[in-house]
Amino acid sequence: MDLRLREFLIATIRSGKVHIKDFNISIRPPELQDVIDSYDVYSNAFQEARSDGLMDSKELEHFMLMTNTWTNIDDEAVNVVNNNIEQSKLELYQKYLNDTFVKSQRRRLRRQEKLLDTLLSKKNSMYSQSAEQYAEMARLLFIVKTCCIKKTFDIDENMDQLIIAYHNNILSDTDIRELCRTEPWRSLWSMSEKSGIRLFLNEEPTLNQRNIVLWSKTYDSVHESMDTPPKEVIDDDDFLDGWFISQRRKREAEANKKSTEDSITNEQIKSSENVFIMSSSKKQTDAIHSANDESSRMIKEQRSKQIRSGGKMEHHKFADRQNEHRKQFNEGSKKGKRQ
Repeated sequence: MDLRLREFLIATIRSGKVHIKDFNISIRPPELQDVIDSYDVYSNAFQEARSDGLMDSKELEHFMLMTNTWTNIDDEAVNVVNNNIEQSKLELYQKYLNDTFVKSQRRRLRRQEKLLDTLLSKKNSMYSQSAEQYAEMARLLFIVKTCCIKKTFDIDENMDQLIIAYHNNILSDTDIRELCRTEPWRSLWSMSEKSGIRLFLNEEPTLNQRNIVLWSKTYDSVHESMDTPPKEVIDDDDFLDGWFISQRRKREAEANKKSTEDSITNEQIKSSENVFIMSSSKKQTDAIHSANDESSRMIKEQRSKQIRSGGKMEHHKFADRQNEHRKQFNEGSKKGKRQ
């Protein structure tokens, strides 16, 4: 987006107001008491919906399972696609300098994201009929009615369009992240920390205001990291998401390694080259696996392939052990020649 659009969006976010152009009305940011009152409306609407026979989200989940509208297979499909999206972002970060790979992988990532939206749309369409969703719509309508500056406007007659328009004013993460990285917000954010200038006119933050502060703090943390990525990575959402994933996996691997090592109390076993640990669950198996470094995981995979292709294998016949023996032999030969 260009500078003028960014300036407009930042000014709008700072004001807290939502202007709905189609109806020529403005909605002020809700005060804390408005928010509290809105949840009273939510509670009453939820009870009303339950009395009228609407299912809550847990009952809907059971209903979808019993009618095969949404099954465990669908949940597994969502998990697989989510994992694929994460892996695609990680690979984009790892190979961000390879333009050909980035172009191809980005297309693949967009397809994966579109598939995820398609999978979730079926589930979300069912949840839209829940008692919770009915209550949330009642809460939002209360906020709009209470905070609408033009009191003569007939809200009830335009309720559905008004709620949609109100929702459309919530910026996406993509837009918020771009605003955080660029002017005029970067200067305002920096000035607010150093001089204490007031960023927002309202006391109770709106969703857009909360998001832009949270993302600004996130970018601050990235810049302050001991492993700060290049600007090219920071300025690209896909690359930076991959960096976040890489950093998280490093922390998890270190934590799992420490936890695994702490579970071994025998010092002789702990100092062994190979240590076999029994697992009682998939979660524990994953934790043990991640405790291995990249080299160990490659050796583990290589040995598994050898066993699958050749059956029972003696330890000294594994390819990595033979490579190690050859390396030791060559080093010994070099020392003998020098002597």
